[in-house]
Amino acid sequence: MKIDGRAKKANKSQAFETVLKMKRNKALDPGELDSLLLHFAPPQPKTPTTPLQWVASAIRKPNSKDKRTYLSYLRVHDGVLMATDGHRLHATYTELDDGCYDPTTLIKVDNVDGQYPDAAALRIINDARAAAPQKTISELTEKVFLTDPARTVLTLGGKRPMAVDEAQLLSALGPYTDTILQYNSDDPMRLYGEHEWGTFVLMSIHI
Repeated sequence: MKIDGRAKKANKSQAFETVLKMKRNKALDPGELDSLLLHFAPPQPKTPTTPLQWVASAIRKPNSKDKRTYLSYLRVHDGVLMATDGHRLHATYTELDDGCYDPTTLIKVDNVDGQYPDAAALRIINDARAAAPQKTISELTEKVFLTDPARTVLTLGGKRPMAVDEAQLLSALGPYTDTILQYNSDDPMRLYGEHEWGTFVLMSIHI
């Protein structure tokens, strides 16, 4: 079973019309079925309770300004299940086949528009893993509030002052708040961590 990546989630009235067609024994095309399936798919939980939900929390959000729609899906490559919104990456091991998957139904998706950065994502993980262990989140005590966009960041230092988004770091940690965070203290372009649910990498920002 697969979902066409071009399918759009049906709204309430569209779902109602599709169900009426089914009641009238009218044939549905695959796109209508995919749209109906996405309409009834459960929403992603605000607080992940499983490794899969945790990975899915890093996908591109529907209201994102980033036009790379393929980042709205989970991706499996060489036994690694990953998700990224272009600023952070969550990954864990899986037995699923290579390909893109819908994050709420875990059904494989065809016709995805764009090329997912498989090799680059895995290289980023390996590069970040090479950094020396540094601190836990409780030791990143210096917070800075930015107004554009409004958010709180935690400073990492470096020759050019760098920081990570606090909300994204808390999301990456999940329930494992004592995870050791690794980064190059001289040039902290990325922050890396690994816990029972998987591996994460956060891109840092200049402040």
